Amino acid sequence: MAAYNARDPQALIELYHDDAKNHQVAFGDPLYGREALLESFVSFFTAFPDNYTHPLNIFEDGEWAIVEWQGGTFLG
Repeated sequence: MAAYNARDPQALIELYHDDAKNHQVAFGDPLYGREALLESFVSFFTAFPDNYTHPLNIFEDGEWAIVEWQGGTFLG
C-alpha cells in the first residue's frame, strides 16, 4: 500500500512475480507479466494522480489474494 499510495510504479512492480496475473474487474481483461503491469501502473498513476487506497479487507487463499479497498476520486 505504501508503494501504491506513493505512486511509485518501480517499487510496486518489485512486489510482483515475473509471471504475475492482475485482474482489475473494472478495467476488463487480466494483465499478465511484470512488464504489462508496470505499464499499467505508470499509465494509471499518470491518468489519476489523486488516487490512493485504504484497504478494508484482505482475503488470501493459497496463491490468490484479493484486496477490498476504498480511496481516490479517479479524477484526471
